[in-house]
This record gives sequence, C-alpha cells and structure tokens, in this order.
Amino acid sequence: MERAARCLGDACIFAEVMLEISFERKVVFISGAASGFGKLAAERFYESGARLVLVDLNLEALLQASAGFGDRAIALQCDVTSSEQLVSVFEQIRAKWGVLHIAVNNAGKAQELKNLEQLSDTEWQQMIDINLSGVFFAMREQIKMMLAHGSGVIVNVASVAGVLGAPGLGAYGAAKHGVVGLTRTAAVEHAADGIRVNAVCPGFSETPMMTAIRDSASGDLDTSATSRIPMGRISTPEEIVQALLWLCSEANSFMTGSSVVLDGGLTAS
Repeated sequence: MERAARCLGDACIFAEVMLEISFERKVVFISGAASGFGKLAAERFYESGARLVLVDLNLEALLQASAGFGDRAIALQCDVTSSEQLVSVFEQIRAKWGVLHIAVNNAGKAQELKNLEQLSDTEWQQMIDINLSGVFFAMREQIKMMLAHGSGVIVNVASVAGVLGAPGLGAYGAAKHGVVGLTRTAAVEHAADGIRVNAVCPGFSETPMMTAIRDSASGDLDTSATSRIPMGRISTPEEIVQALLWLCSEANSFMTGSSVVLDGGLTAS
C-alpha cells in the first residue's frame, strides 16, 4: 500500500483498492511494454500475480524493463505494424501457455505538432500504421485465441485525441478515433462470446510520448495544456494504469464497448 500513498488526493484511496485486485496466473499481453504506460502496467500486473507476454520494438529497453520478472514473463521484440511478426508472437504464446486471458494494446507513437496541410504522406501513414493498424493486427490474433478459450479482456490505449478534435495532431487523432471505433465494433461482435473490449483515453500524462510532443511544441505546452484542464494538472501514469487494471479485472464484468476518458475534466468543460 505504500505506493498508493504517493498518489494525489482521492486518487490515493482509489489506488489502494486497485492494488488488491488479483491477476494470479492470468496470461497478459502488453504491447509497448518497454516504457510509459506499458512498462508500468507490466509492473502492476506482475505484482498482482500475472504471467506476462511483453512486446516492444526496442528489445534492449524491453529486456531491461522485464529483467526482474523471471519465468513469469517472456519479452519479445515485435514491430506491431507487421502482421507477420504479431502472428509469430501469438504462436509463441500458444506454445508457452496455451491461452490468453488479457490483452493491453498500448504500443503507439506521438506525432510532431503540425497542422493537417503540413503533414507529409509518410508522416500520415506512419501514424496510421503504428497507432491504428498495429492495434487491429494485434486484436485479430487476440480475439482468435480468446474465442478458443471462451472468454477474454482487451483494453486498447486510445487517447483523448480519439474523442475530440486534436489541433496539431491530426494524423494521431485520426488513428486514435479509429482505435475507439475498433473497440466498439469488436465489443459488439464478441459480447456473446465472453470477450469484453474497452478503451482508455488518457489526456496529457507524464510519459515519454508527452516528452516527444513537448519537444515539438513551439511554445509552453505544459501551460497551454493545463490551462484547459479543470483539475489544473496533467495525470500521473499511475492514475491511468490503475484505471486500466480495473478495466481488465473481474470487478469490471459488465462494461464493454466503452471508452473511458481520463483527462482531468477536459472533455467535460
């Protein structure tokens, strides 16, 4: 419970509850697991007893992030824009554990701040390939495994840019809108199969992606961002991951097709 005590205000109480959730012996897939939300989610799932399948394009960083997980984790280099590589990953999951209970599709890339007319074909396609097609390719394999098992949970990491207009982040926002659409469609298609599919839509949070966006901004991004957030601050990664854990847990048994916005009140104002 010490870690929860570092949280802010009411979030501290929420985190204490979440840390009691057990994922004992559940097999959990996490993409983009070498940093940011993915890395922290892997730590929290591991602490809760899960067996982990961790993938990232940066193998060196992934191996460092998973070094303490022992034989309860496998770390695999994977480019999520390659459907062939993802097929191979899920073949290895079948060989190792034979089942997949939970999947967190977190891999993504930030866009340099540019208006639509300034985007090149390459920049547009890269955002779609990584942030949307990568989620689709992974979900396709995840659903196949979960159908064989008769149940499962998928959580896609979208963004507040997937539910609002995102000036300067047009390609990124379009991809994240697509992730929300995929989430809703898969939820309806497979609700009767025991598979729940939801999305989290974080606002700004202190992750490497936030750093990348901040570095491409011409002005003071932090001031401009927090000025529009009623809570007056950006989130901590812990606040996002705790919500993600709840979405994946058996405590959340009747939610599917939802996009949970975690933005400090931005979309409500």
